[in-house]
Amino acid sequence: MALAPGARLGPYEILALLGAGGMGEVYRARDPRLGRDVAIKVVSGDGASDPVRRARFEQEARAAAASNHPHILAVHDIGTAQLAGGPTPYVVSELLEGETLRARLTRGKLPVRVATELAVQIARALAAAHEHGIVHRDIKPENVFVTKDGTAKVLDFGLAKLRDAGVPTGDGDTTAEAHVGTGPGVVLGTVGYMAPEQVRADEVDHRADLFALGCVLYELLGGQRAFQGASGVETLHAILHAEPPDLATLVPGLSGGLERIVRRCLEKDPLQRFQSARDLAFALEAVGDTRSSSPEVAAPLSRRQPGPAWRERVAWAVALTALAVLAWRTLSPSIAPPAPALFADVPLPPDISFEGTLALSPDGSTVAFVGLRESEEMLWVRSLDGREARALEGTRGAAMPFWSPDGRALAYFANGKLRRVPAAGGPSVDVCEVVGQARGGTWSRSGAIVFAREGGRGLERVSSDGSGLGLVTQSGSGERHEFPRALDDGVRLVFTVVRGPSASETHLAGLDGRASRLLVRDAGRAWATANELVFLRGSTLLAVPLAADAVDGSRERVIVSDVEGRSRQPFAVAAHGVLVYARRVANPDVTRLTWLDRAGKTLRVVGEAGVWSNVEPSPRGDRVVLTRISDRGEPELWLLDVRTDRLTLLSTEPGRAGRALWAPDGERVLYSFNPPDEVARSRLFVRPADGSSEPRVLVEREFDVYPDGWSSDGRYVVYASRNSAIGAGGADLWKRDLHQQGADAPVVQTKFDETQAHLSPDGRWLAYVSNEAGRLDVYVATFSGSAGRWQVSTEGGQTPRWRPDGRELNYLTLDGTMVSVPVDPANTTFGAGATARLFNVGLRGGIPRYAFTADGQQVLAAVPVADSRASTQIGVITNWTSLPAPR
Repeated sequence: MALAPGARLGPYEILALLGAGGMGEVYRARDPRLGRDVAIKVVSGDGASDPVRRARFEQEARAAAASNHPHILAVHDIGTAQLAGGPTPYVVSELLEGETLRARLTRGKLPVRVATELAVQIARALAAAHEHGIVHRDIKPENVFVTKDGTAKVLDFGLAKLRDAGVPTGDGDTTAEAHVGTGPGVVLGTVGYMAPEQVRADEVDHRADLFALGCVLYELLGGQRAFQGASGVETLHAILHAEPPDLATLVPGLSGGLERIVRRCLEKDPLQRFQSARDLAFALEAVGDTRSSSPEVAAPLSRRQPGPAWRERVAWAVALTALAVLAWRTLSPSIAPPAPALFADVPLPPDISFEGTLALSPDGSTVAFVGLRESEEMLWVRSLDGREARALEGTRGAAMPFWSPDGRALAYFANGKLRRVPAAGGPSVDVCEVVGQARGGTWSRSGAIVFAREGGRGLERVSSDGSGLGLVTQSGSGERHEFPRALDDGVRLVFTVVRGPSASETHLAGLDGRASRLLVRDAGRAWATANELVFLRGSTLLAVPLAADAVDGSRERVIVSDVEGRSRQPFAVAAHGVLVYARRVANPDVTRLTWLDRAGKTLRVVGEAGVWSNVEPSPRGDRVVLTRISDRGEPELWLLDVRTDRLTLLSTEPGRAGRALWAPDGERVLYSFNPPDEVARSRLFVRPADGSSEPRVLVEREFDVYPDGWSSDGRYVVYASRNSAIGAGGADLWKRDLHQQGADAPVVQTKFDETQAHLSPDGRWLAYVSNEAGRLDVYVATFSGSAGRWQVSTEGGQTPRWRPDGRELNYLTLDGTMVSVPVDPANTTFGAGATARLFNVGLRGGIPRYAFTADGQQVLAAVPVADSRASTQIGVITNWTSLPAPR
């Protein structure tokens, strides 16, 4: 029964009925004590006597009050009044003037800028709620109110899920309403805005709210729902199985960055979405209203791989943008550019795989990057006002390049050396030896090169001619200094200090190592300009003002949020507002476990797509151990039951994914997860395949280790590792005798790299890959150490794998074609039959992604998902310094 004007609830005087909903009525009321008007929500009808509805009502009040955020409806009071129907609970909140988003949408879609700003406010509200353990679970246009001054307020926490709330949340209630208009449903939430996990009645966390916010933002921008059907059931089916129409078709000229944000919110798998509302807010703030008068620059990404015409348009857009920047720098050096920041992608040759490592010339005109072609990494350069990328010959194995201060040369690391090469092309010259894996370098205006390496005592300094090698900084116990970047003043640099697996900081020091001071905590790689510090936090690139030797943390702002943060050198900054970065579109190693026949025909697919690799069958062939990288970058061990295709998680460990294989008894698994920070030692673990006990350490070394086999008699474990005694840090093959204590013995050790080994089932032969011939080729050596070595591939090869019965050796050519080599295990010496090419399904070399059954008639392979390779692109931003600072 509605309350009449003049009625009282406690001290509050009812003025008028404002509206009614499923949980109760809302009234305008007067608080005479404070002389202000408020809103009062009262449980309606039988709800006052229903304990579940009363609990949800009270929960709504507590959830909103606990969050205490300017974009969440403020709760002032809660109480119970004696009305005609008995004790009736009510909640007093602030009185809002304006309309709900649903009411606003009746007039059509919103301008991009307005929709984006509202989404940022909602995301901030959700971030505050999530930090208090509250999941809203019913974000929709009806539950977001927009005041007359444009402020968004999140309403109605009646279906919220509270951690340790002390009241029922309705998780087990199957009679709650689910609306499409007025149609009833059977799950908590609102049809059309529920995340897939809500539809399936799975466990729900804060990422369900991010899916719902994605639905709301899609509707605000496009003027229609992302998921809709003729009935509630059809809408639920669309949420689970369909993709919404591209926003580009609904909003011409929409920023590609904004469309990618919406698409990421709407991912079916929670792991593929933003992992926090705060990150989502950062991403939205970064794009803002990024529509441009140049549709080529702001063109949204298609779901398909862009074609040549699109690439050419973007190339010209980048060229024109770069020319504009160069012209502005030349003609008006003292006038700030009026144009806003422009975003674009740099087209790359179609046969080049960009791995996310890049450098930008000091004048911002040319980008250098490490590109992979036919399994060979080398340096490539591309002028931003040109149309072609050009390889720098003689730079095989290049890593982590950086420019000379005059832009005429590049320095890089390769084969245990620091080298330099003319940017226009020419012979490479050794600067100095670098023992251990490189951890970044920089070339200062004074001519000094400062670099970091694995196992070093701090940052090291050397002249470009190789003289004067010495220390710049001294690292403390348990810490590492890496990724130095020299400032333009020629006397200072910034660098990263790593302590443990996840603690990293950005420090500033003089080139002489003195006056080191902390600038930013929780920061990865960094770059400093004259008055800005740019640094990486996860996949988000941020900037903060830098003055003298300090930063103003209160003015931190987001540049972009889709950086491939796992790359060691994913961004670079030049003068005049030019920035390039490795833009993560999707995981480049996404694969699907697929059973194939001997001709490469798909027989069946197992499980869902993921970053699967290291396929290793058990001795009995009934199970397979695999490695998978989660979307959070965490390596996981999985077991596949071949008879049922059932996948079971065995282990998750911190670090970088190694390889896994079986013990001869088929009951234990040997694996490695190398530490991410290189401060801890690398280890090989062994554990029961049924997970019945914790893993134990079998091998521990200073450098990364990868298991390659366990002899059939159980005595020897074979592994690959770099050996610091060699000097250049090359990889060699080792064995450990489990029956004796003492130093490990080398199996194959040369001045070249020996990797990707696989021990034959009978323990007699070791197949491996070496770069001895100037390319990768497959070789076989005796495991016993006696004389004997045979080259198997004649035109390049990688990833050799023995068939479980030992009668066949398989490997991949450099273009990914599977090759079969018959072997007679009865021979006393190794004898290979005629090779045969089987099929090419895009398998990538370097990591064992396939394994044959014992009879050789079927193969289980981690097959790349279509179009997943070209998923890391080079993004360029001009005039990034004009991106807005936080309000």
